[in-house]
Amino acid sequence: MDRFNTEEVSPPKIMETCPPNIRGAVLNEVFKITREGTVCVDEVLNKIRAKIEHNKRYGDLSPTLSWWNEFLADNTEGLGEAIDYCLWWDTHSHQEKEKIKAEKQRDFVFATMSQKPPTEKQIAYIKKLGGKVIPKNCKEASDLIEELLKR
Repeated sequence: MDRFNTEEVSPPKIMETCPPNIRGAVLNEVFKITREGTVCVDEVLNKIRAKIEHNKRYGDLSPTLSWWNEFLADNTEGLGEAIDYCLWWDTHSHQEKEKIKAEKQRDFVFATMSQKPPTEKQIAYIKKLGGKVIPKNCKEASDLIEELLKR
């Protein structure tokens, strides 16, 4: 992959392996390094390892660096993908970043709604609006309510 590709890049798969409470901080370690101009996987890897060793020496290994320490002990696969993501993200303006975040949040909400059955309130409202079909999930119920309200 071209390191300076501006087409949309998915969040790195390694993020799926970290606890949700430190995902941002884990990726921020890569952001810090790439924003200093380092984009070679081996150099980023060496800088993260050096920071881990430095903090270990002083007994100050944060949960983020502990995660990196454990992750890098097993493999380094996915680090290039994380670098690509950081470089791609930094090509965007603040407004573009906010739009991307809003779209991803909307997609997440829709995906979550699609996995849950419709609520009793949704079903009652659909019936009140004259709907005859009972949707399979919250997302379909929400869409149906919108459609019924437009009539």
